[in-house]
Parts: sequence; structure tokens; C-alpha cells
Amino acid sequence: MKIDTSNPHLLKAQLGELEFLLIGGISLKNLERLRITLKTTLVKKEVTEKSFRDTLDLYLDYELQNYSRKVASAFSPHIGTEQLLKALEELTVQLEDYRFSKFEESKQEVSTLTEEERKEAIAYLSTPDLIKRVNEDIGKSGIIGEEKNRLIMFLAFVSRLRPSPLHIISIASSGSGKSHLQEKVSELVAPEDIFENTSLSDNSIYYFGDLLKNKLLLIEELTGVKNLLYQLRILQSKKEIKKTTLMRDAKGNLKPVTLKVCGEVCIAVTTTESNLIEDNANRCLILHLDESKEQQQKIMEHQRKMYAGKINYEEETKIKRLFQNLQKVLEPLGIRNPYAEKLTLPASIAKPLRANTQYLSFIEVVTFFHQYQRKKKADKDTGEEYIETTPEDIAIANDLLKDIFLTKSDELPPLYRNFIEKIKSYLQQHNKKTFFAKELKEALKENTMKINRYLRELEKKGFVEVNSKNQKTGYEYEVINWSDFEELKKDMELLDTNLTQITDKKEKHNTSITSEHATPKSQQRQATQKKNRSV
Repeated sequence: MKIDTSNPHLLKAQLGELEFLLIGGISLKNLERLRITLKTTLVKKEVTEKSFRDTLDLYLDYELQNYSRKVASAFSPHIGTEQLLKALEELTVQLEDYRFSKFEESKQEVSTLTEEERKEAIAYLSTPDLIKRVNEDIGKSGIIGEEKNRLIMFLAFVSRLRPSPLHIISIASSGSGKSHLQEKVSELVAPEDIFENTSLSDNSIYYFGDLLKNKLLLIEELTGVKNLLYQLRILQSKKEIKKTTLMRDAKGNLKPVTLKVCGEVCIAVTTTESNLIEDNANRCLILHLDESKEQQQKIMEHQRKMYAGKINYEEETKIKRLFQNLQKVLEPLGIRNPYAEKLTLPASIAKPLRANTQYLSFIEVVTFFHQYQRKKKADKDTGEEYIETTPEDIAIANDLLKDIFLTKSDELPPLYRNFIEKIKSYLQQHNKKTFFAKELKEALKENTMKINRYLRELEKKGFVEVNSKNQKTGYEYEVINWSDFEELKKDMELLDTNLTQITDKKEKHNTSITSEHATPKSQQRQATQKKNRSV
């Protein structure tokens, strides 16, 4: 079978006595589906020409089966269901080859930087306090609040250019802006480097080949890819997934073919489910979005400015374009961290092996992003060009990841943790040991249903217990553990302790180098100066 692509809006193909006509062509965007409007015609000399038309997705097995049965019934007794299914399978393979070739052609149309844009990008990456400036400009691009989360997400998206990319899961309740944050930060990445999907079918991901290499794969909701969680885990860990399937060759013979998806891809997912599948969650940096009333006020204020026509969209567009250019001038250098062996993690961190890799990879991305502020070195043996991590890079990573590691180590999700810490603060202020659910409504400005729901969950997990029950006043509660969160925060101080020791040792080392490597002339000059001072 060979497809006639002379008219992209009316593709034609023929296999034996079956002629296929794809009315409207195929979409080159949604690679996770292959939806077509298909006209199938039976071309046979001794039979009057028969045709059948319908719309179907070639990636959905039940639609293929249904279409084949209908066509076989219409063409009976000349064509059977099995014959049609084999023909449609061959058509699918040919269409995939055509679509991926067109996609490769579209990649060649990627816009290149002008010399002026290149100089502007390099100048920006060379400025002092780069990370601080980046975060401020991300805010100017239209992202409200979420100062740490937006910066972590952006640097994770940049990590797609590294051999070991980071991955992100954003968690928040429905309507709190998690998809908006992911979408807005992704606008800082060139469109040709992004794959965006609401869902992926079981088989479609195996046809990506190397299209995901150094790309950003955005998934709007975790529930849309639950059938692919295993494949995504393998792709994150091993940087490739494989599947062997049977396909027909040019002669119609079935042969085993191994489909391989490879590439360093950054995967970003949003979800409302705080109880994530552990194997997927521990491979990602988990961002819990700010759902406070203060954040909601910031967003609503921005919305009012939008409707009042007071948003500078031209400035936002310029910043997005600049940030896309920044990533295009980053060179694939080697990176070495001379302090890596000193960077231990607190014992309380859950899944320390995964966390350790994420920590070191994040530091590497920070170094990579500062490459125009680092001196390039060359390996004497291999000639590889590389730059080195500095204590400043580690300090940036510590500041951004400390809360993520704290949440990762905490038994309670952030919403429940914030709630019980507010209760502790309230009890301390009023010098109380117990409390009633009713009094929290006024003290914490929360509705009764939410308070009762949170208290039930905290009681299940053993953070509060019921002291007494009274029909008039209701349940009387007591906090069980007052210091658990403070102990966790104290554990996280190990990150800064490690950094302080590295910094002190570096300063001491620099001082010793200065004295040990003084030249004979300088030593003589120092002796003369000392003698003159004594005189």
C-alpha cells in the first residue's frame, strides 16, 4: 500500500480490491489520536462499485472493529471482517509514517535567532543576580504569585536540555489555577519544544520515536494518562520505552517490529489528587500550589486590571520571546559539581535515593543556566569542555527545594498541615490545651463543613484526639504532637549547614593557597616590609 499525498486534504490509498479515501486529510497536531473521515470503496470488475463512509479513530480498537464489521456487511460476501482489519492496520502504519515525516518537516521551520536577539539573550544570562531577575520577569509575563513554584517549574522545563531532566507534578484543588500556572510558565518555552495533551492512548506514545528528545511533555490532568503511568515511569527512569508488535511488510507478511521511544523529556502534570501513585510521585518534584486567600486576592486583582485594560500585553510578549531565546543560546556543556560528595540530605526525607538524584540534578540545572557566568574548563584526558558548580548555585537550589523536601517528609499534605499549625497557634495565643470545632469557625475564618472534614482526617492520622463529647458544645479536641513539624524543619537545616561548611572550607582553602604559593620574590618583599616596619 502506498498513500497518494499529492492533495494533503484528500489522501488516497489502495490495497488489493479496497480503495481508501481520507476526506479532509489528517491532523498533524494531536499525535495521541488518529481521527479520520474514511471512504472505503470495493473495486472489483465483476461487482458494481460499492462505498462506505464513516468517521473513526484508528487508535481506538472498538471503533476499528465496529467500522470493519459495518463495511464487511456492506461488501458481503466479497470482503470479510478480518481482511478489512488487516487492510486498516496497514493503512494506519502508512498514515503514521506520513504524519511523522510531515512533523519532522515542520520542525525544520523553527525560527532561528537574529544576531541581535542572540546578543540580548547572552547579555541577560550574564547579568548579576540572574535568578532573582528571572523570577521578577516571570512575574511580569503574566504569572501572579507562586514566586517559588513558578521559578522551580521554569528551571525544571530548562532541564529538558540536560541528560537527566526533572519532572513536575502540580497539585491543587479544582479551580485554584494549577493548569493556568503550568500553561503560563510553558509559554516561556518555544512552541516547537512542547507537546501538550489532555490524554494519551495506550499505544500512541510508542509511535513518538525520538520526537520527545529535549522536549516538554505537558499533561493537563493525571487522570487522563492513568493507563500510561507505567510507561511514563520507565521513560523518566531509563530515558526510553520499547514495545514489540506485529506489522505487515510490503509483501503483506507479518513481522515483529520493535517500537522505541527515546529522548530526554521533561514531563509536567497537573492533578487534584493529593494521594498520588507513589512510584510516579517520587520521580517528580511535587509542587503544592498556594491556595490561600491572599493568593486568591492577587489573582482577582489581576483579573480586574485585565478587564480595565491596564495590562501591558506587549511587555508580556517581549518577555516570553526573550525567555524562549535564553534557552536557545544555552550550550550542551558538561557540568561537574566539586561539592557533590558533601551534599548529604536529612535522614527524615522520604525516598532518599530519588530525592538525592533530584537535588543534585536541580543544582546542575542552576549551574547550566549560569553557564555564561562560569569559566569553561577542559578535561585533560578526554578534552571534554565543562563548567563547575559554585556554592551560590547550591544556595539557590537549597532555597527553592527546602519546602519541597519538607512537604515530601511530612506525613500530612500541605492543606492539613497548614490547618493544624493554625490550630496550634490559636491555642498558644489563648493559652489553651483543648478546643471545640465550633470555636475554630470564628478563629480561623473557615466554614463548618471544611473544619469538620479536616478534623476527621487529622483524627484518623493521629494528630488530634477527642477528649470529650457534649451534646451542647460538641466534641472537645486535643492536639497530640506539638513539635513534629518543628523537628522536620530543623532537619531541613542540614542543607544550609552543609553549604556553610563548604563555604568556610573554600575560604580557608583560598587563604592557604595564597600563602603556600607565594613566590620567592614576594616572600623577600614581605620580609623587607616586615623589617622596615620593625625599624
